[in-house]
Amino acid sequence: PDGSFWYVGQGRSGDQSLTKSNLGLVNASDSGRPIHFFRRPAIGSPRAKGNPYQYVGQVSLGAPQYSERMAPGMDRRERMVIVFKLMPSRETSLT
Repeated sequence: PDGSFWYVGQGRSGDQSLTKSNLGLVNASDSGRPIHFFRRPAIGSPRAKGNPYQYVGQVSLGAPQYSERMAPGMDRRERMVIVFKLMPSRETSLT
């Protein structure tokens, strides 16, 4: 294992595309801007009051930066999703 984390791009139903936040990740990586990773609690687990997200640290996109896969959407229909490979910096652990 290389310590990477697979992140499914923005968009909960219908095919995803490289626009908005998805394109923003690629552009940030290509231009050398930092990408900060936040983790939310698993669906169904207890959440803290206020901001439930936890800052994990800085990441970069791996190689390849992303792949396209079929997966069900919120409506349970199959759709194309973009899956980004996030690689931790030396100071960050994604596990």
